[in-house]
Amino acid sequence: MSYLVGKYKKKVDSKSRLLLPAEIRAIINTDPDPYLYIRVVPDLPLAIVFPPETYSQLQSKYRAFPIGNPYRLQFYALMVAHARTVDKDGRVNIPGFPTGAAVVVGNGDSFYVTTPKLQELLESNTEDLGAGDSIYSLEDTLFALLAKEEGSP
Repeated sequence: MSYLVGKYKKKVDSKSRLLLPAEIRAIINTDPDPYLYIRVVPDLPLAIVFPPETYSQLQSKYRAFPIGNPYRLQFYALMVAHARTVDKDGRVNIPGFPTGAAVVVGNGDSFYVTTPKLQELLESNTEDLGAGDSIYSLEDTLFALLAKEEGSP
C-alpha cells in the first residue's frame, strides 16, 4: 500500500458523510476489501481511519490475545463496529462526527479526520507530550493539548 499523505480541507454533511480526497480514494480503492475501519474517539471530534491493509496488521496483533481478553474485545468493539464502505460518490460515513468543516490528514498507513480548530492546536504544539507509540497516540496527544489549553495540570 502507498503511504497516505497530505492535508485536505473538507466538509462533513448533515448525514455525517465525508467526501474523501481523490488522492486517498485512489490508494484505498486498490484494496479488494471494501471497508474502512474507523476509530471514533469519544469526547473529541476525531476519527482515525484505517484502510484494510493497516486494519489487518492491527487485527493480527490483537488476535494473539485470548478470545475473552479485554484488549481484544475492546479492539473489535471499537473498530469493527464502525467499519464503513465508501459509497459510489467517494463518501464515507463518520459516525457521530460534527457537521461542518473538517480536516483530513494522511498519517502514513492511516488517516484521521478532525476539526480545523483541533488540527491547528495539534500543529501549533512543539513539545513532546509523551503520548507513546500506539493506535491511541494521536488521541492521547490531543487530550493532553486540550487539557493544557484549558489550564489543567
